Amino acid sequence: MIMENEKQHLFIVGDGFERLPERLTEVYGERGTVRRAIAHFFASSEARGSCRYAETLDDIPEITHAEIKMCIERQNAFQKWAMDIVDQYDKRARDHELAAEDYQQLSAILGICPGPTEAEDTLFPHLVDLDIPIGEGRAEEDKKIDAAIANHTRLIEMMVDSLIDSLRNGQIFHSYGRDLYSQGYARYYFRGENAYNRTSKASLFRGMSGSVSDNLEELLIGETKASEFAIYLNNFNCITSWPYGDVFHGAIAQHYGIRTSGIDVTPNLETALFFACCRYDNEDGKWRPLRSDEIEKKYSRPSIEKRGGDSRYGILFSEPADLANLVCAANDPRLGFSYAVPIGYQPFFRCQSQHGYLVFSHPAHDLFLDRSFAKVKFRHSEELCQWIFERMDGGEKIYPRKGEKEISLLAEKINSSNCFSRAAFMNAAQRLGIPAAQTDEYEQRLKTRNILLVEKKDWLTAEQIEMVNKTYTPETVEKYLPDHPSLRLGFCI
Repeated sequence: MIMENEKQHLFIVGDGFERLPERLTEVYGERGTVRRAIAHFFASSEARGSCRYAETLDDIPEITHAEIKMCIERQNAFQKWAMDIVDQYDKRARDHELAAEDYQQLSAILGICPGPTEAEDTLFPHLVDLDIPIGEGRAEEDKKIDAAIANHTRLIEMMVDSLIDSLRNGQIFHSYGRDLYSQGYARYYFRGENAYNRTSKASLFRGMSGSVSDNLEELLIGETKASEFAIYLNNFNCITSWPYGDVFHGAIAQHYGIRTSGIDVTPNLETALFFACCRYDNEDGKWRPLRSDEIEKKYSRPSIEKRGGDSRYGILFSEPADLANLVCAANDPRLGFSYAVPIGYQPFFRCQSQHGYLVFSHPAHDLFLDRSFAKVKFRHSEELCQWIFERMDGGEKIYPRKGEKEISLLAEKINSSNCFSRAAFMNAAQRLGIPAAQTDEYEQRLKTRNILLVEKKDWLTAEQIEMVNKTYTPETVEKYLPDHPSLRLGFCI
């Protein structure tokens, strides 16, 4: 927003992490750099005691069902703690009672200053290396840290204010080129898979080998489908009139089964476990827990056997969200640490129901070989699968069915088609870096594979579009959202 009379530019700032790398470095020097935070993490007992690189199933440690349930309780406790802290902070701010002592306590709770809480029990345990080994020189290092904090009290208060914002649910912030409607605190990013599949790749790259150039035609077809879905979404009123930031078209496509270059992750462990313990039954058209005949033997499921996998185990991936967010804010690809992009609240509800984030990927990227993610396996049982299925209301918690039929049908039609609009093809070619002068050549290549282009493609009837528009009215959408969003505003004069 630009206020011409005052010559003032008003803009939405980021998710609370956008200035942290430089501010932590300004306070702590080299100790506060992102590179130091990454090195400290990989040297920690948490990282050293986990599997960061798995070439076989035997490389992955096994956890018990009791340990899984304990992890759920711990993650839920941190989520509740984060919400309670926001409530307390807001109350004191409204009453103009925030004092230096409050900021001192909050800086320790948030993990940006030393405090009585052990690092692993703070809300953000991986942001800065504050560990000082016992031995000669420890007292001197303690003094340096204390002096740094004393000399930068205002800067620390600013970091506290920003990180409190990052805990909030229902706030519009800027992230990766989009203004998004936030879903609050994330401690870890999780991903669940219901079998060991040997590799874990973005859906667009599964089954591919070799370089991008070797697979360019396959990638072009996949990107054309994703682009077709994104373009067609603009037929729906809730997309074109979405008032809560930007629409993340690619994320919606991903969550309705269109193959993309993104890998789904979520800060909600129970959501990840649902995907690790359940499967979609195409015949019944609904989700169900895995059955004993699908998990009792290594090759119980033919599709898993074909990949050389193991049907007996579910797999859970996890990555520290605070460190990933810090790396994203630093915007330095040399750091070599994967990060997830938030999706936030989006039209059609599926993205936010799954608390979705996306890790942007490439053909060679495999989560089993990505040291940013820890991997554990667990032995499937009917009891565990049924337990998580019921805990997630049979999938209703993450797959709201209201108005889903037409959007799912759109994705199914695009996935099974061999005819697409030229606009979708051109968008896909541009995304893949194909020069405009070569698009005719690639169109001919796709023709040899029976892929045809037309000027316009109608995927749904006018009645089906109208059904979606009647289902997703502004009044309906508001019922699925938290309170009206606040903005993280920045000013530039």
